[in-house]
Amino acid sequence: MAVGLVTGVLFAWGFGLLTERRLRTHGPELLDMMRTGRRPASAFGFMAMPEMSRRGKTMSMLCWSFGPIPLVPQGIVAGV
Repeated sequence: MAVGLVTGVLFAWGFGLLTERRLRTHGPELLDMMRTGRRPASAFGFMAMPEMSRRGKTMSMLCWSFGPIPLVPQGIVAGV
């Protein structure tokens, strides 16, 4: 029980710090979005990726394609 309590306090403290930093850097945009209901125009969207080299694009595609494969057997074995 003590470990759970300490973990909860540490998570609350840590995520509180992250929230404070995020609000300091993105607070005006957040308030504008809440006021108008529209997202402000930005250079990068949620899924937009910066320009990458051909090698970087290939590595990214390989990682996104083959990365989840080890998770399936681990999930099946753990479930059985």
